[in-house]
Parts: sequence; C-alpha cells; structure tokens
Amino acid sequence: MSEVFWASFLAGSATLLGAIPLLFLRRVPHMAQDAFLGFAAGVMIAASFTLLGEGMEIGGSFLIVIAGLLVGAIFVAVLGAILPDNIFARFLKIPQSGKGELKLAWLTFTAVMLHNIPEGLVVGVGYGSGDEALGLLMAVTIGIQNAPEGLVIAAPLKQKGVPVSRILLLVAIAGLIEPVAALFGFWAVDVVAGLLPFALGFAGGAMLYVTSKELIPESHGHGFVQTATFALLFGVITMLSMEAILF
Repeated sequence: MSEVFWASFLAGSATLLGAIPLLFLRRVPHMAQDAFLGFAAGVMIAASFTLLGEGMEIGGSFLIVIAGLLVGAIFVAVLGAILPDNIFARFLKIPQSGKGELKLAWLTFTAVMLHNIPEGLVVGVGYGSGDEALGLLMAVTIGIQNAPEGLVIAAPLKQKGVPVSRILLLVAIAGLIEPVAALFGFWAVDVVAGLLPFALGFAGGAMLYVTSKELIPESHGHGFVQTATFALLFGVITMLSMEAILF
C-alpha cells in the first residue's frame, strides 16, 4: 500500500512543479498572460479528450461516458452560478473588484482537481488489480502530464494578483488529491473499476466547460487573440507529444 501512496503522491506533486516558474515572475505582461491562458486551455482540451478516450476504452457503453461528461459540465456550471465571488476573494486574500472576475481562477482549480481524482483512481486500480507494473506506469505517465496542469491553475490566479503562498496552496491541494483517490481505488478496486468510465467522463466534461466558458474568452480579452490561439495549439501539441512518447 505504501508503494501506491508514494507513486501517486509523486505524480500529484508534479502539479506543483509546473506552477513554480510562473510564480516568481514579478510582472507578467498582458500578452504573456493571454499566452499562458491559451496554453492552459490547450492542455485542458487535450487532457479532456484523453480522459474521455480512456473512459470509452474501459467502459461497456459510450453512453456512460457521455452521461458523465454532461453531468460534469452541469456540475461546474451550477457551482459557478451558486458560489458568490466574495468567497473566492476572501480565501485568496485579494480585494473583490468586479462580479465574475474570480470565477475563471476558481473554476479552473475545481476542474483540474476533479480531473486528478479519476487519475488517482486509475493508479490505485492498477495496483489493486495486482498489476504493479501497470500502476507504476500510470503514475509516471500521469506525473509527467500533471506538470503543465500546475501552470493551468497558476496562470489565472497570477493574473488576478493572488499571493504566491495561496497559489502554491491551491496547486498543492489539486495535486495531492491524487494519492487520496489512489488509496481509495486500491482498497475498493472492484467498485471503483465499475465507476471509472463515468468518473472519467465527468472530469472531461468539467474541464471542457471551464475551457470554453472561461479560459478561452479570458485569453481573447486583451487584444492578443492570435497569440492566445497559437499558445492553445502549442498546449494541445505538448499534451499530444507526451502521450505519443509515454504510450
């Protein structure tokens, strides 16, 4: 069991590594901010379709994955509608200056965290099924993919002036949910294996919703549409390249 924990812990910790370079830039120009957001959008799009593809491969019916996708998107939409911005502002320790301003940062964090839960379950199920090589392979693969996802969380938070300590805390929470999910997957492998297609669809739907509703519009909001668009493509290429190398 300790091997499951440490493998998934290191995979989750890679999320934190991806955020660190951005945090220590004193000032990020608008063009660079939009590029970071565009890159984050590309990473999330590619990661979403990876999750959906995995769900359809291991599931008995693609309808289960589609149901998860729709429920995931609706969940994040409702979450964004019912949670007031002043809660985000107080937690992030920044002044609230406009309605909806912090939804991008908060929903992006939520989507990445939801995405990390089924990834942790996959690692746990791999070990729990007795195939330790599969569990280790999934942990290494997910860890490498997690690095750019740290940037996904950090970019909108940095843009809103959130203190570095709070950004690191949120990125760590999003990443370290993986070992918790992995241990659950290891202990309840039979139950979790049946739920994985829906969970993967749920996470994919949540990420696609946030990307379309928040990340892409925000990256196009300062006149650097071309920069943001090519950064998005680079984000997709980055994730596709990782998949091609690792699988």
